Amino acid sequence: MFSSHLLCHADNGGYYVPVDMGEPLFLPEEEEVLGYGMLGSSQRLRSELVWLAPGIDIHPDGDERLSRAEQAKLVDIPPTDPLEPEKFAWAQLHAACQSSIASGHAIVFG
Repeated sequence: MFSSHLLCHADNGGYYVPVDMGEPLFLPEEEEVLGYGMLGSSQRLRSELVWLAPGIDIHPDGDERLSRAEQAKLVDIPPTDPLEPEKFAWAQLHAACQSSIASGHAIVFG
């Protein structure tokens, strides 16, 4: 669990940075970093999301991006879809990763 950038992160605070690091960093408590000092990688988070995607019927391309057809499916998720919350959260995190990696800026929760 402590090697997963998705699972090993607070949902109400913390950061993902566009640096490809194998495992999340745990900063000392005295640094008082939001999210209990956990710092994840935008690249690794995106890879974990892509690995999980088929399990919720999302199908990224080989380059970890979404085709226009897949993007359209995620915009129009019916509220009756039992995986609607998971698909919505996946799409938001994936978009944040794409933006972070492209711009060189961190994803910040808090």
